Amino acid sequence: MKNRKNQKAEELVDHYELIIRYSNDDQCYLASAPSLKGCISHGETPEEALKNGRDAILGWLDMSIKKNLAIPEPDKSYSGVFNVRVPKSLHKDLVLSARREGVSLNQLLVHILTKAA
Repeated sequence: MKNRKNQKAEELVDHYELIIRYSNDDQCYLASAPSLKGCISHGETPEEALKNGRDAILGWLDMSIKKNLAIPEPDKSYSGVFNVRVPKSLHKDLVLSARREGVSLNQLLVHILTKAA
């Protein structure tokens, strides 16, 4: 059974920004939480880095709560949804590319944006 402090960390964990980027030097994806000093993790895939990064945030918060250290205010929340207007020809090319890859347009764009970020 989790203690109250662990529950507090669980409540806060998704309120901090987690940045995923590929590191050529490390040959892996790095996950960092800029608001939480020193909170960084990695993974072989963006998905693994995201999971490990979330675990790192949880550990950072849990340790800070247990040691009664100051915790920065949570980051602004983002919905994960944004609209982008593109030329019809680009829209068509992206849809056709997604079909060739056997993925949805959304999955293709998330992959492209993750690699570019």
